[in-house]
Amino acid sequence: MRSWYAQQAGFVVPVDEATEQWQDAMVAGGYTYVDWQRAWKNGMRKQNTWERERLARQQGLQQGERHGRQTRKALTSGELFANLTAECIGKPKPFGSDS
Repeated sequence: MRSWYAQQAGFVVPVDEATEQWQDAMVAGGYTYVDWQRAWKNGMRKQNTWERERLARQQGLQQGERHGRQTRKALTSGELFANLTAECIGKPKPFGSDS
């Protein structure tokens, strides 16, 4: 069964950790199966799917937070530029300036 697990593409949960969690859930729920090996494989697929989805959500949130910080910095810089421009436009030109 370990060799089957190792051959699966995209599995991100270590086999021992995934098996222990699955076993605890099966015992706690009082589950009985005709084919425990297939039940285990199905459990491993589900657990790894859920973990990949969790990681994708977490990564998406982190990227969103980075984007939010960049947006806030850009707005702050834009506001600063607008304030500086307004101050410069409102001031008289230096003496002897043609522009």
